Amino acid sequence: MDTVLVIPGDGFGPSVVDIAVKTLEAVSTGIDLIPGEIGYAAYEKSTQDITLETLEALAESKGVLCGPCRARTDDRGKTHDPLDILKTHMSLFAMMRRFKSYRPGGPRVALDLWASITAVGRDTVETAELGGITLTKYVRTSNYDRTMGLAYSIMKVHSRNRIACISSDDIFPESSRLFREEFDSIFGEGFETEHMNVAEWSEDAVMHPERFDAVICADLYSRMAAGVMAGITGGNHLSPYLYPGEKGSLLYTNRIDDFPKDRAAYANPTAAIASAAMLMQAMGRVPGADAVFRALEETYAEGSATPDMGGNLTTAEFADRFFRHLRTLSFIRAPHITGG
Repeated sequence: MDTVLVIPGDGFGPSVVDIAVKTLEAVSTGIDLIPGEIGYAAYEKSTQDITLETLEALAESKGVLCGPCRARTDDRGKTHDPLDILKTHMSLFAMMRRFKSYRPGGPRVALDLWASITAVGRDTVETAELGGITLTKYVRTSNYDRTMGLAYSIMKVHSRNRIACISSDDIFPESSRLFREEFDSIFGEGFETEHMNVAEWSEDAVMHPERFDAVICADLYSRMAAGVMAGITGGNHLSPYLYPGEKGSLLYTNRIDDFPKDRAAYANPTAAIASAAMLMQAMGRVPGADAVFRALEETYAEGSATPDMGGNLTTAEFADRFFRHLRTLSFIRAPHITGG
């Protein structure tokens, strides 16, 4: 029995995470789903950013499915990001985002973006000086090695062979050299690899977004690379985060900061559904994950979409159509979602 901690999150989070949970239940058996609380919900209940019950469940969980969560700012102006709590307790060392184009007629993109995680205050430190600020960044070779090693294993399983390694000699030449050396030591025979400057890759990605299956970038450039791919595939909110760790993986559904409150019933559940599929992949449940991605593709192919993707369906209506396709893929347990 695999235990999965489910954290609904804030705002529209509970509605889309509920669809992700029903997706897991539809295509997988032997999963024990445990509810948890972090962020505002936890603070209002326990005056802590994570409840004791959630911490205990986290220690036993093989994976965490988490909805969008807001950071809390205390009376001293300090920001408490609930995701940082999860990253610390789970010893998460890498980030992977899957960018996929679902809109019919758009570019056929399916790209995994990999980067290692750096901890602010440990690996990156800002020190106020007279007349300015000194920024110190410590590069951990072990982070590069673990991140690339995991990426290698996953790409081998899924036959994703075309890989770009992006860095920038004109900004940090020594760390870029180290990054490339680590990459070359891991990705050898059986892969089509190319080293690219971050600016060169950005231009190439816009012109030929389908050229690579995966991109591995130094952590400094991961946000920029994600922005480029989000613009190509329809928005950041469509691509969830996978954070692998020593004991399990965290799947985080990206939030939409400017989503109108009066349209919360129209939130796009695509990232939440993809989160469920990626969590199944991380737990070795590949056939079910493949069925979920295929059902999601078929839902968009028939023209079903929420307003952010040019349609007019509510969250629940989109989910109904998705589960209809999932049922046809021999997973007859897929539920029917109603309500809004």
